[in-house]
Amino acid sequence: MADVFISYASEDRERVRPLAEALAGRGLSVWWNRALVAGDDYARVIERELAAAKAVIVTWTHASIESDFVRDEAGRAREAGRLVPVTLDRGVTPPLGFGHIHVEDISAWNGAAAAREMDVVEAAVRARVEGRAVDAAAVQSARRARKRIPPATVLGAAAALLLIVAGVYVVATQVDSREAAPMSRQDQLAQLLDLVADGRITGDQAVELARLLQDSAFADAAADFEAGDVDAGRVVPALRDAPRVARAEAMTAARASFVDAAATLLQDPDKRVRDAVTKVREPQSRREALDEMWAIAREGGASAAPIWRACGALMLAAGDDRAARALENARALNPQDKALWRMLSFAYAKQKRPSEAAAAAFVAAGLDAAFVNNWSGAVERLEKALPLMADAPTRGFVLGQVGDAAAASEDWQRAEESYRAALSVHSEQKNIAAISMDSSKLARSQMKQGDMRRACVTLRRARQAGAAVTVEEFDSACAVRAGPQAVTPPE
Repeated sequence: MADVFISYASEDRERVRPLAEALAGRGLSVWWNRALVAGDDYARVIERELAAAKAVIVTWTHASIESDFVRDEAGRAREAGRLVPVTLDRGVTPPLGFGHIHVEDISAWNGAAAAREMDVVEAAVRARVEGRAVDAAAVQSARRARKRIPPATVLGAAAALLLIVAGVYVVATQVDSREAAPMSRQDQLAQLLDLVADGRITGDQAVELARLLQDSAFADAAADFEAGDVDAGRVVPALRDAPRVARAEAMTAARASFVDAAATLLQDPDKRVRDAVTKVREPQSRREALDEMWAIAREGGASAAPIWRACGALMLAAGDDRAARALENARALNPQDKALWRMLSFAYAKQKRPSEAAAAAFVAAGLDAAFVNNWSGAVERLEKALPLMADAPTRGFVLGQVGDAAAASEDWQRAEESYRAALSVHSEQKNIAAISMDSSKLARSQMKQGDMRRACVTLRRARQAGAAVTVEEFDSACAVRAGPQAVTPPE
């Protein structure tokens, strides 16, 4: 068992790797690897490691704030007083319930184990591990040191200043009154490409390069992007109330998704991935780049999710027939990404698949409604998507989202119905992780209705299926107090 557990979204795996390695290099035992060996029970191992950890680092990013797993892990760590939140993406707002807790911003960290950012994180983590209050003075000292100019830099600046003063007359006679020209776009691109090739690019530089690549790739691809909107209701009368699939919305989602995914891939330790992403900037090498990325994504691994997103976004803009398949693969890995549903809706519509286009549009609208706490609107839109969905895993996800929205509005009966339907799908698919999550939610909805017996049966069946059920969850549902004795109700 490790002292430190790192919670993160699967899309951020390679961004989290340097954090885990830096803390391990400082003598801390760290568990973070979700790529478990064959035979391991994914959910049960995570449950065990999370419960045993003395400090839980939650990495808030654009991806993780949308992850149910990360939110759940963060909630448990907060309740146990073991939470150490950090952010890898500047400007990210933690989910509801975590906004009052200070988040250490390490988005500008260059990945070096000896960097001052790691001094700050280590100070907070060791306090949790050792069961003491955080030494505020030590943390502030580390923060100040992070901002302080190193002595060597000061001495170098002083020497440079003396040289400038000594040669001021010569400079004054030669200097042009015009301001120095800013670095050209091509020079900037070349500089960033060199950093990527050497594997030395920082997070901010990766975002900057991703935007430059997007400008080039999408400018060329936009000419092939089918103009106009697609109205599923015109094709299938029964779908007249489906949200309209707008070209502009799909293109906006595609651009943003590409930049986000490419920024992650440009920092990938696999040089094949970095090289393939940089090739998309040239029309003559773009098809080859997409083929290479597709092949790497099919190998699986941590890079697969952002690769499928990047491929799907660019293929959609370029009119590539593989766009829908790439986006489906990305959705399978992160179904809560609203942009993926929006892009998929347009991709299906272009392929003359109106029912699937309408379903994806309904889900995107439902997730949008849930994001602003419009729970009734979320339930209404998501339920309209269900009859149009044939893919079982995706249907299971949507049913779970309906349950979440109903539970948020305290409609416990509808929540129970939705979670029960979701569990039926998960059981057919033998999706143990999903069974673990929705079994707990189903039991909670049953307990909220005062039916402890059914809640206990739900958790018993989940355990029998191999799902992770905590002792606290099981006891709360199955232990009925009768004086000093605790008895378990029969099934």
